[in-house]
Amino acid sequence: PYTEESLRHMVARVVELQERLGRRVLVENVSSYLQFADSTIDEWEFLAALAHDSGCGLLLDVNNVYVSACNHGFDARAYIAALPPAAVGEIHLAGHDVETAGDREIRIDTHGSPVCDAVWTLYEFALGHVGPVPTLIEWDTGVPALEVLVAEAARADAIARRPRAAVA
Repeated sequence: PYTEESLRHMVARVVELQERLGRRVLVENVSSYLQFADSTIDEWEFLAALAHDSGCGLLLDVNNVYVSACNHGFDARAYIAALPPAAVGEIHLAGHDVETAGDREIRIDTHGSPVCDAVWTLYEFALGHVGPVPTLIEWDTGVPALEVLVAEAARADAIARRPRAAVA
C-alpha cells in the first residue's frame, strides 16, 4: 500500500541499490488493476516523495498512468503534473487492451497493440511538463511488421519535436 511506512521501506531499498551500483536508477510507475484499502498517499505523491527522498529518477510510463487512471477513476493529467519534472529521465509508451468484467471495462497493459490516441495526447501533455526526455515504445506481444513499429516511433518523434508551452 502507498503509506509512509512503505515509502520509508522503498526509499531505504532504492538508496541501497543506488549505492551498490554507484549510479542513479529510474523507478517506473506500474499499471494497476486493484487498489490497496490501506493506502494513505496517492501513487503520484508516493513516487514524487520516493524520488525526492532517495535521489532516484522516474521512468514515466504514460500508458501505465492512462491504464490506471481509467481503471481507478483519477485524473491522468493531475498524476503527471504532480511528478517533479527534473526526476523524469525517460518516458515509455505502449498499447493496452480493454476487457469487460461484469458491467465494468478494465484496461490491461499488454504492450501488444498500437499506442491509442488518448495516450498520444497524454504523452504530449507529459512532454509539456517534463520537457524533452528519451522515449521508448514498448511492443512485446503480437509484434507487427517493421513499418508499423517505425510509424509509431516517427509519431513519437513528431510529437516530441512540436513546440509547446510548459505545463504549470
